[in-house]
Amino acid sequence: MGPLAVDQQVRMAAHMFWYRGPGGNKSVDAAEAAVRGALEQVLEDVRRGPPYLDAGNQLPPEGKSPDDRMGPAGLRRMLRQAATTCHCMLPVERRTPAEVELELGRIVDRAFRELREDAEAFGIGST
Repeated sequence: MGPLAVDQQVRMAAHMFWYRGPGGNKSVDAAEAAVRGALEQVLEDVRRGPPYLDAGNQLPPEGKSPDDRMGPAGLRRMLRQAATTCHCMLPVERRTPAEVELELGRIVDRAFRELREDAEAFGIGST
């Protein structure tokens, strides 16, 4: 496992939410807005510390729902896993909330830049 694992987790979350998200997001912009909103919620947990990234904190308090896999709860869960992986992969001296936030932000920026290029190249959705 390495940095590529974090990139793959972010890309999978973005692609799944774009293609299969609630209402079938028609544009990369809509998917990006949803991912960035969910990422901000996950980053709040990152800032609170590693215990808040624990798998036990991944389900919403109301329990499982149809949205758990493909909807907002599933998106948060996937991004939380990316944040946990990022935290674990960073060198010990860089395992801080600020570093995790910086690296996740960089990876999300790159993922959506490339997703827009792919959408344009293949004529998928509107950008």
